[in-house]
Amino acid sequence: LAACDSQAIGLASGGRIPDSSFSASSIFKAIYAAKYGRLNGRRAWEPKTNDLDDYLQIDLLYEYVICAVATQGNPPTQSIGAQEWTTEYKLRFSLNGTTFLPYKENKLDKV
Repeated sequence: LAACDSQAIGLASGGRIPDSSFSASSIFKAIYAAKYGRLNGRRAWEPKTNDLDDYLQIDLLYEYVICAVATQGNPPTQSIGAQEWTTEYKLRFSLNGTTFLPYKENKLDKV
């Protein structure tokens, strides 16, 4: 796709998408708020529990053709001492912010 030749949409730390576009089902502590769910930051979003229904939601403000998704774990800190990361997730998308549909490949939810 020609659309996939363009650059990133601005979700990395310091990107064009504002912190207010990030929301989540829950947060463990304020230092793990949804707005920290960006690439290349010094923090990360962390949900309150390990519930399979936890989610990070990002309002991209405009419609985009998404060609790839990159994620990374929470970098180690002196207090934690170990990295933390998600091993699998599902993507859902919405055009109205209310009805979300799963991303599928070969008619199956992509994990």
